[in-house]
Amino acid sequence: MLLIVSVLAPLLLLFGTKQGVVEIMRELLLKDPRNLEIVIFDNTRLVPGWFADLRARPDVRFLIPRTRTINTIIDLKRGRRAMNHVEVIPTAEGDPLLPPDVLPPSDIDAVLLSHAAAKQLMADRGATIKGIVSRTVEGQFQEAAISLRVNGIVPERFFSRPAVFTSLGFLEGIEAFREGFAAPALDLLQGLSPPTRTDYASARLYARTLEAVAPLSDKLRTDGIQVRNRAEDIARMQGTDRLLTRVLSMVAFMSAIGGTLAFGGAMWIVIERKRFSIALLRLIGLSGNGVVVFVLWQALVIAVMAFVTAYMLFLLGSEALNYYAKSVFLGLMGRGASLGSMCWLGVQDSVVSAMLTLALTSLASFLGTAHAKSIEPGECLREV
Repeated sequence: MLLIVSVLAPLLLLFGTKQGVVEIMRELLLKDPRNLEIVIFDNTRLVPGWFADLRARPDVRFLIPRTRTINTIIDLKRGRRAMNHVEVIPTAEGDPLLPPDVLPPSDIDAVLLSHAAAKQLMADRGATIKGIVSRTVEGQFQEAAISLRVNGIVPERFFSRPAVFTSLGFLEGIEAFREGFAAPALDLLQGLSPPTRTDYASARLYARTLEAVAPLSDKLRTDGIQVRNRAEDIARMQGTDRLLTRVLSMVAFMSAIGGTLAFGGAMWIVIERKRFSIALLRLIGLSGNGVVVFVLWQALVIAVMAFVTAYMLFLLGSEALNYYAKSVFLGLMGRGASLGSMCWLGVQDSVVSAMLTLALTSLASFLGTAHAKSIEPGECLREV
């Protein structure tokens, strides 16, 4: 039993650590929504049908149209404090850049400020700020101020740059005004009514999973759209996962061969030591197949006891590793860091480990069963 435990317990810890480390890497990547973002960096012509088709894909997490880049900036002012060329980001429900407790603005005059912008403007939730937009029409410079209500603040860990999050209608109104049209929704009435919109210049797009980033990017490139993503970081995590899987699989394979041979040899020695008892059982009527069942049953009992012992040692070892990892991550990432366990095994992994232990133990005991079956009943009489 201890022979099996000495092989099995370290393997459980190794595979649990591999699974935990890869999951932590995945979690760290997912904590930064930019790893799921696919950036369209050229202005193009995206029609409503294109958005409908893309939203229907199961690998798309979030998609919202965006106007031309030149129209996605605004000047902000609150009292004597002012900010120039602040990025305007259209948002909606399900935006990965928004924390769960911050709702997207539902009204066209409501906005969310990033933490950096809120600090510079000294604006909290409920404050009123002014958005300044300007244009030149027929050689005349025109400027308009839009009163905006701050509905919430986006924490710095979600978005670090100065920015204002608005509804898509607000961004459409700014673009219409700068192109010389009126924007009635923003009370900007100077100019003709804007034409019916038939396309957008860009979009904000996020994949649902890390694995979906590359296929989704390839789909957009097939459509003739130039995109950027963080595929290198994702590929690095996936490559680490594959490398660890291959290394640990090789270690497990070699350990399984060594453990199986060692257990088979141990069973041979045990049967040899019990040769007189087995011969006596044969003499009183136990058949050859009965001896085989006896030896296999003994091996299975040993395997169950060994797996339980090894699993208990794994639990103790994983608790120690998780405690150590927690203290290290809290030191490196701050007290607010919360990551998954560094060493863990799922229910399915545990069941598979138990089944493999029983299977390899049974396989190793077949050498001993053949030896036990060859023991003749008369051997116990010769001993007497």
